[in-house]
Amino acid sequence: MTRAWKTAIGVTVVVFVAVLALVMAANGDDDNPSQPASRITEMEQSGEMSQIWEQHRQMLERMQEDASPAMLAIMNNDPMWQMMRTPEWARMDEQHQEDIDRMLGE
Repeated sequence: MTRAWKTAIGVTVVVFVAVLALVMAANGDDDNPSQPASRITEMEQSGEMSQIWEQHRQMLERMQEDASPAMLAIMNNDPMWQMMRTPEWARMDEQHQEDIDRMLGE
């Protein structure tokens, strides 16, 4: 092998190792399974997400109390708002939360 080939192979190996080291450094400790995958997962596991949903529900109730007659008319005629006031919606929401709890092992 000529000296040029040896140099080219050496440079290629050095560049490959440098890139590999940078990729590994960028990933950090992501492979540690004891760490939550995301902030949302942490919030779900701690019950913080349920608190946020309850606060959201209370906020929507306050908004409806403070709404003008025109806004109330829009909300009363909106199919989404009508659906959210039904017992079926409440059952579906409860079932969804139970499914989430089951998937999280709670």
